[in-house]
This record gives sequence, C-alpha cells and structure tokens, in this order.
Amino acid sequence: VHTSTRVGEEVKVEDLEKDYDAILWAVGCWTGRGLPVPGWDGTPNCVSGVAFLKAFNEGRMKVTADKVVCVGGGDTSIDVVSVARRLGHIEQTNPTDRPELVVQDGFVAHDSAITAAAQGAEVTLTSLFPKENMTAAEHEVHDALHEGVTILDGVMPVEVIVGEDGRATALTIAKCSMEDGRPTPVEGTEQTIEADLIVSAIG
Repeated sequence: VHTSTRVGEEVKVEDLEKDYDAILWAVGCWTGRGLPVPGWDGTPNCVSGVAFLKAFNEGRMKVTADKVVCVGGGDTSIDVVSVARRLGHIEQTNPTDRPELVVQDGFVAHDSAITAAAQGAEVTLTSLFPKENMTAAEHEVHDALHEGVTILDGVMPVEVIVGEDGRATALTIAKCSMEDGRPTPVEGTEQTIEADLIVSAIG
C-alpha cells in the first residue's frame, strides 16, 4: 500500500505498465449523467444519483421530496430509492428546504430539527430492463420492494414535464424494446408519473 501518492507525478503510469501485468483503476465515480430527454437540462429538481447520495452521505440532506422518481436499475439507483424511502419528506413551507438545493450546493444543509416532521415519501424506480435482468443485486431489489418502493421495469424516460415555475412536475415514460442494444419507446404506451424530485442514476 502506497498512501499520499499521486499517480502521474510521484509514480508514472509508464513505470506501472512496465512493472505490472495489469492495472485496475478504481478511483470511483464522482459525477453522474443526466437523462438525455427534453426538459432535463437546467431544471433544478432534476439531479444525478451521485450528487443525491453525496448530499446524504455528508449528512447535509435530512429529508427528501414527497414524490421521488429515480431512473436506473443498478446499485446506485437502489441506494437512491432506499435512502429516499427512509428519509421521507416534509411539507415544504420554506423553499430553501427543497432537497435539490441541498444536493446541488455543497454548503447548504438541512436543519436536523426538520426530521421530526418527516412523513413517508412516494418513491418510484424505473428500469429499462425487467426486474430479473436489472444489474442491481437481487437481494437489494427485494429489500427496496419490501420497503415500499414501486419498480416499473421495461420502461424508458421520454420527457421531463416542467411547470410554469421551471421545476419538474412529472416524468413521462414509455414501454421500450431494445434495438441494436439501444432502447426504443413503444408508441402508444406512454404514461406520466408525478414527481417533485427526479434522480438520474443511469451511469
């Protein structure tokens, strides 16, 4: 173990390649991808799963939204929906308590006292793949369902519905088929899920 060692400075990658048969880069994922659908970009209550979990793990986010929709199917999305269910929500009397403000600003934090007023959150996870083919661990999917998370599988996001105030109010999804490894929406199968917070955990 070599601590306090910056690869590329104290240790050259070229030297590692000479000395070892394989190099595993396990530096972690520090950013997330947004949904590639209309309405996502610039919408404040649309956040990445990585940012959502970071705010929770740092102890800054104490409550989440009333209706949370997470798009994913992997382990990160299961973490998001499990945290959202356990945190619950408060009636947002103060706009500064909105969870997206805590998620997007590394210095804003919820007051611990607000957790006393927390109520259950309605949490939905959508996945391109059927439950049995989701990449998340099977026992974690089971646990999320047991905790009250709704899982809609075999569907893809189509559009974020944005209200007059510029915030997302819902996510439109549709059943999908895989064509050349890419999801394609099935026409006529669209449905809209109300949402106060939309989280992208698609990798």
